[in-house]
Amino acid sequence: SFPTRRSSDLTSADVDVYDVLAKVEGVNTEADVMRIETDPQGLHVIENYFVKNDSNPPKTQFSPRAYEIYLPPDARIDGSAAMGPGGMPVSSSPVPTGEKGYYAFVFPVRPGETRFQISYHLPYNGSFNFTPKVSMPTQNVAVMLPKSMKFTGGGSVSFQSINDDVNAQTFLARNVLPSQAMAFSISGSGSMPHESQGQGPNEAGAAAGGPEAGQTGAGQAGPEGNSA
Repeated sequence: SFPTRRSSDLTSADVDVYDVLAKVEGVNTEADVMRIETDPQGLHVIENYFVKNDSNPPKTQFSPRAYEIYLPPDARIDGSAAMGPGGMPVSSSPVPTGEKGYYAFVFPVRPGETRFQISYHLPYNGSFNFTPKVSMPTQNVAVMLPKSMKFTGGGSVSFQSINDDVNAQTFLARNVLPSQAMAFSISGSGSMPHESQGQGPNEAGAAAGGPEAGQTGAGQAGPEGNSA
């Protein structure tokens, strides 16, 4: 026979449930933070996206293209993760859309702040030209790199140097639109200091006036969670 569960064994929990739409008004990217360094495999980039859902009434944005990103065409993805509002980081792999370098996270963007992180390598011969693109209006685009490397801006988007870290360089562009042409080049070699490897997104997020969440550790998160 099956054991009988007493009412005292049961617990209850409050769960917020929101309507789900493919596109939701009030979703934007607060910060796109790139941390760049070199290693024996080439150019190593960890990119963090801080996404804010201020929809009113609150709704969840979820679809096969819930959050779209653009990577350099030759990027080799090492790992990725996502973290919902108040949640823990989970493994979430961006899905190719068919256009080279264009991917989408299939992960619910709930009301509040959602964070995506992706780690990738690029072939490197001492210099590299980036032509990044944002998929939605982005309040802050930050680029961090070691002091030993050189950053040169280009395109129609202006980057400002943020000199608030003695161990790394940060360059910041504000209020970037998908229609704007971003471009910059980096050269040289070097590694980010150990403290910046763990806290870089915090510092860049603070410099950008954005969120200050800790690093999720792309490629080291737990099972993927895609429920809305």
